[in-house]
Amino acid sequence: MVSRIQGRTHATTGGIQARVAGFFGFHDRASQHRGKQMMGHTERHAAAGSGWANGTGQRMKGKGHSILGAITGSRRRQAKGNAMGNVGQVRQNINSRF
Repeated sequence: MVSRIQGRTHATTGGIQARVAGFFGFHDRASQHRGKQMMGHTERHAAAGSGWANGTGQRMKGKGHSILGAITGSRRRQAKGNAMGNVGQVRQNINSRF
């Protein structure tokens, strides 16, 4: 499972290690560490995309509950659907920044 925190950690450590290796003249090692840094960035962006997609699914499911609640006259189900949709919207907003 991809993680934004783990991706950020790999990107940061890879960047620091690449700078230190380059400073001391170990250019082949610096290149390896830059690869680790790029993998960290990729993992972070993949996690954000996954979170955004999950938020979209939650919004759709909430919209379905809301519509079904409106059709059947169940205010409770409609309110639950609206709440699910709002949570999905928040998840999308959080994950769209990265």
